[in-house]
Amino acid sequence: MDGLTRATGAHRAPAVGAPALRVRCGAVLLFQGDRDALTAPEPARRFFEDVTAPVKDFALIEDASHFASFRHPERFLELMLGKVRPVLGK
Repeated sequence: MDGLTRATGAHRAPAVGAPALRVRCGAVLLFQGDRDALTAPEPARRFFEDVTAPVKDFALIEDASHFASFRHPERFLELMLGKVRPVLGK
């Protein structure tokens, strides 16, 4: 079972172009490596655009692959502090 399936409770992840999943959440913050070969940026962006949430943000981390937080920890920390922390109210 993949992470999207576990996170949404869906039986399987949707195919590209499939109707959007109905997911209830307060915030969706997607940080994506711009060179990610496992989860390509464009399908990830389309998924993000299909999500309805009161707070949402999408950020590409330049020169990073699937493990963007390890390749550029300073940029990831900047996103966590600048995007996630305000949502948590801390």
